[in-house]
Amino acid sequence: MIETGLKLEGVQEEISPAASTMAMDTIIRGMEAIRKEGEPSSPAAHPDELKIGGLSTIDQALGDLLQKPGVKATILMEPSGLLVGSASNVQIDIEERAAVVAGMFSSSQKTMASLNLGRVDRIVVERGGSRIYMTRAGEFILVVETETSMKLGLLIVSAKRASKTVQQVVT
Repeated sequence: MIETGLKLEGVQEEISPAASTMAMDTIIRGMEAIRKEGEPSSPAAHPDELKIGGLSTIDQALGDLLQKPGVKATILMEPSGLLVGSASNVQIDIEERAAVVAGMFSSSQKTMASLNLGRVDRIVVERGGSRIYMTRAGEFILVVETETSMKLGLLIVSAKRASKTVQQVVT
């Protein structure tokens, strides 16, 4: 049996297994629907990032994350879904992935606000052999897609380091 879980950081109450499974299936279907054939994505940059001059530092941080065993893709984006940077070992449309993840993050934020539980700091979505980890990186959202075999603690620590690098570059 495959265990499915939806975890919203800071939520004290458990989400029912049925609701969790429905949410996960919807998210995964959306993620699978945007997969396209083609070359692996290459780092991209938001035009404002070029003005900051920290593009190579951000690319390096995303590339370092990508080198961790089990990491499939990394995305740095604005909350609106606008792509700032990315790196990937798999064939995906990064811009579409960023748009879908932005919707997930926004929906989670609205849910937390409606429950008076504050803002979302990070989200972990797991299904089958895939995991999507989303966390704040200053004014941006850092997304790391991994295999579930990657230790969650290593993922969190690695993402935190990358997030700090991003925050140092943009502040």
